[in-house]
Amino acid sequence: MAMPEFEEGVRTWNVLQALLKCVGRELAGSFLIFQGFGYLCFIFFLVSGIVLIFSNDFEALPLMMEVLSGVPLLFLSCLSLRLSAHGAALTEKCLAIPSFVNQIPSKLIDQERQYLVRFIEDSSAGFFVRNVKLTQEMVMKQVYIVGALLSATFSALSRLLV
Repeated sequence: MAMPEFEEGVRTWNVLQALLKCVGRELAGSFLIFQGFGYLCFIFFLVSGIVLIFSNDFEALPLMMEVLSGVPLLFLSCLSLRLSAHGAALTEKCLAIPSFVNQIPSKLIDQERQYLVRFIEDSSAGFFVRNVKLTQEMVMKQVYIVGALLSATFSALSRLLV
């Protein structure tokens, strides 16, 4: 890369940003429905576990059927969290681009490179769902909520069983 073309970088970044916005706009409804369905599956899994604990019937076959019937629900819930994590990872990659562009070797002080870096930072590209940027912090909040629900359920069940 003898002389980087930063003007081409501005055009390419515009195309990438437009693509991200278009994909985010088209997938927003499906993404939100899948997230809601993932939470419903998780809640149903927790409720079926609580019902299983309170049942007086501990025969091997019905117990195994009940436990195995909850596995797809847990799988869909984990898949929902993974989908959110991938969208947030895409946003984080977009946030790392300015520092990468800033490391491209060129003249000592290059105005075109600095313009491209500012342009990328100011564009605030990433994966948007209904005009909300999906970030790692949002995914970590989801994981925290799931962990809190699991912890509360297990602590309530441990009090009942003791």
